[in-house]
Amino acid sequence: MEEVLVPMGAFGMILGIVAVSVWGSVQSKKEANETVRRAIDAGQQLDSDAISAIGKPVRSAAQDLRGGIVLVSLSIGLILAGLMASGALPVAGKGWDEDAGVGFFIAAMIVGAIGVGQLVAGLVRREKKGA
Repeated sequence: MEEVLVPMGAFGMILGIVAVSVWGSVQSKKEANETVRRAIDAGQQLDSDAISAIGKPVRSAAQDLRGGIVLVSLSIGLILAGLMASGALPVAGKGWDEDAGVGFFIAAMIVGAIGVGQLVAGLVRREKKGA
C-alpha cells in the first residue's frame, strides 16, 4: 500500500500546485477583463497599450531587492546547515553525513544564484528609475 500511496501523494501535490497556479491566472485575467469592461462602460477611450498594461503585475525595485536579500540569506542558512550536516562546525558535533552536506551546498548554490540575480535586477531597475 505504501509503495502506491507515496507516489500518488507526490503526484497529487504537483497537480494541486499546478491547479492553484492556473486558477490564479484565470482569476487575474477575469479581473483585468472586468476592469476593461468597466472603463469602456464609463466612456473612457483605451488604446491597446493601456489594455495590455491593465492585467500585468508591476514589480518594483524594492520588491526585487527584498526578494534577493531573502534568498541570499536563505542560501547562507543552507550553507551553515550543510556545514553542520558534514560535521565541519564544532557546534554540530560529529555531523550527520558528508553526503547530506553536499546536498545542502548544491541547494545553497541554486538559491543563492537566484537571489543574486534578483539583487542585480533590483539594482538595475533602481538605476533605470533614477536616470
